[in-house]
Amino acid sequence: MRSISTSESTIPSNTTNSFPDLNFNGTDGIASSVLNRIITARLKNKGVQQAYKKRQQEGIDIRKNIKESKKLSSGVLTKNGVFALDNAEFVAGFRDQIEMQRQEAEGRAKKK
Repeated sequence: MRSISTSESTIPSNTTNSFPDLNFNGTDGIASSVLNRIITARLKNKGVQQAYKKRQQEGIDIRKNIKESKKLSSGVLTKNGVFALDNAEFVAGFRDQIEMQRQEAEGRAKKK
């Protein structure tokens, strides 16, 4: 049988730590490091939710602005961030605008 010297059995120094952010030897301790990671992850998720709500609100604003515009011009589209005519919020707003104009025309026709 061959004996293993200590130099052969050492772990290479370039191994990666599977928990790089955990503080094993620091003064804060492992529990503090774990809690910090949980809090950071929750803050990131909250930021994602806020961004989603903002995009959703902007979509509602696009539809409302297109519907309420008197003339549909490239300036109105650009102001609302619509750069392609296949934008779902633009199409919905445009259909709402056409329906509103049709109802107004029918109302004027009934008055005459």
